[in-house]
Amino acid sequence: MPRFFPTILYFLILYPLFGFITITYVGQPAFYLYTLLLLSVFIVFLITIKKFTIPKYIRYQILYLLLVFISIYVVNGKGFKINNDLAQLVWIANAVMLFIIIENTRFSESFIETSKVLMLLVVMAAALVSVVQYYNPVFFLNFEKYSGAGNIALEGFERRIVSIFSWGDLMNTQYMAIGFAIFYGILIKENERRRIISVAMPIMVGLVMLLSGYRVGMLTFLITTISLYYKKLSVKSALIIATTLIFINVSLSFLNFDKNYFIESRLKSETAFTRIDAFKAFAYAFPKKPYFGTGGEREKALFEGFGGVARMHNVHLNIAYYFGIFAFLAHSIFLLYLFMRTYTTGKFAGYWPPFVGLICYLAASFTTPRAEFFEPGLVMMMVFNKYHMDRYQTGITNAIKTLT
Repeated sequence: MPRFFPTILYFLILYPLFGFITITYVGQPAFYLYTLLLLSVFIVFLITIKKFTIPKYIRYQILYLLLVFISIYVVNGKGFKINNDLAQLVWIANAVMLFIIIENTRFSESFIETSKVLMLLVVMAAALVSVVQYYNPVFFLNFEKYSGAGNIALEGFERRIVSIFSWGDLMNTQYMAIGFAIFYGILIKENERRRIISVAMPIMVGLVMLLSGYRVGMLTFLITTISLYYKKLSVKSALIIATTLIFINVSLSFLNFDKNYFIESRLKSETAFTRIDAFKAFAYAFPKKPYFGTGGEREKALFEGFGGVARMHNVHLNIAYYFGIFAFLAHSIFLLYLFMRTYTTGKFAGYWPPFVGLICYLAASFTTPRAEFFEPGLVMMMVFNKYHMDRYQTGITNAIKTLT
């Protein structure tokens, strides 16, 4: 394993804590420092390793990165500055660097065990902070770098209870809605024989997702729970389902949570229908610049397509509109090969959390404006995918040696 690589993965798992430290004591989000650390490790990796492989999914991710660069700086002629355009490229590049190192690393059992403990601590901390924030909205809340902090003035569930994730700078909502669900899925599988953890896990994660008010977070929680936790219905799983529902219901009653108001204002909210409007606006605006997009800019045609405020909460439509059809195709093929890779691990190694994690990503991608792969859950998903596939291949090799 490349030197210092475990450390930066630990930092990624604990990204909110890392962000709390950098924002509080350095005055900058964790993104900048983490990128510098990752770049340093990647350079050392390139210098020290004699030969490495780049799987097909990473090749298409690199192609996607190149096409985004061409869209922004070549076709649309935007000046090279330290701004959101550059940040977009760095987000993609960070994921590429992490995935290349992951696919060329054999992870030790001790590293995996430590990662599981840290992920469990993140889940426990998130559940605790969510409950405390319900009563004390400003507890462990980042006012400076989280745009939704104004919501703390609202009462009840309308206040977005962001738990520990407001310290995650630009990845805060994605970590909560996608990465947190992936942690949940990994921990379910890794702790199948630990009864206390397996019972407590859906309760803690369910409370965090429900109190947050994020519809996509509730969706990924349900997908993970149904796919991994209750895939084999039995008396035991039925009892766990009943216990979980009762405990969550009692907890919400204790918190004076208005469930009827929640259903009307969140699940039936008008904002849910803006996801459908996005397709109409895209069909109107996309033909204006179909090949290389707008370079990340919302142009007049998009506002005209929406008939007002442009809120295109769809990752795939955003990629096609902002960066063009070629970038969209590269990203889609990248996802296809990633699905194939995680499916192979599930089929042969019997380890399905990475595949389910990608399903969560795909489901979320149709209701959120951006979902980058430089994110704790998605990165650790590939770490565990690599670890379990390596274990399976080692087992096959050893079995063949025994036979011969």
